[in-house]
Amino acid sequence: MRYSTQTLALSKRFGIKSAVNAILDAGFPAIDMTMSYGEERWALCDGYKSLARELREMAEDRGAVFNQAHAPFGGGFEFYTEKTVPSFPRIFEFAGLLGAECIVVHPITLSPHAQRHEESFEVNMELYTRIAPYARDTGIKIAIENMWEREAESGKIIPAVCDNPDEHARYFDTLANPDVFTLCLDVGHAALTGGNPAESVRVLGKRLGATHIHDVDLISDLHTMPGLGKVDWQSVTQALGEINYTGYLTLECDKGYLADVTEENAFSKLTALRKCVSGLAENVDSCRKV
Repeated sequence: MRYSTQTLALSKRFGIKSAVNAILDAGFPAIDMTMSYGEERWALCDGYKSLARELREMAEDRGAVFNQAHAPFGGGFEFYTEKTVPSFPRIFEFAGLLGAECIVVHPITLSPHAQRHEESFEVNMELYTRIAPYARDTGIKIAIENMWEREAESGKIIPAVCDNPDEHARYFDTLANPDVFTLCLDVGHAALTGGNPAESVRVLGKRLGATHIHDVDLISDLHTMPGLGKVDWQSVTQALGEINYTGYLTLECDKGYLADVTEENAFSKLTALRKCVSGLAENVDSCRKV
């Protein structure tokens, strides 16, 4: 079972080259190039091609790869559609130069989702159809993630686009191009919105090509290390083994566990994460049916 971790907190704090070196020093065999919260700057800089080649060589020289990437997101509907999406050709190109197999692209949630899920579906079919050529041109798959939103009055986290695994599967089945699209299950999101992540795994089945692995307390989107929250990891890894999942377990613990990362504690924190996710990977393999 393959696994990786993201660059986000490290690159924001130390720069992308130091982030990659820190991840490699901790023994990770794969890296998720996370281009969100301002970190798309690495793809949009003037020397992006040479930077991508250098980062890829840094990884390959130590027997590692860039397995996936995360496209920028957020800022509201108008900002996302008018400012962020037009940058996707460069974002996809950069991810492709790194050798990433897939890039996570958030679907758009029109709030409140409970009343507007069909409208959101149509908007997202247009979005993903529009950006599909970028994937074909760069040889990288678009991974569609399950999302959450906040209830307007209470601020409580509630389900949003693709949180229901049947709806998530519908997105993939409607787009109907496995050479261009795959699904990313964010395990923390699935648990946070009251779902059963293991059941989501089983419903998605062979459609599932990527994951976001992090823990939550079932109240807030903590993005912390598995085992520090309330996700039932035994059931999740068992389900992944049962469907013979062949993608990566990609940690997304930067918002929580690595929020206070420093040069002094980076190695110990990353090493703890690697040991944690490698254990989860072993559990998946032990639950495979073949």
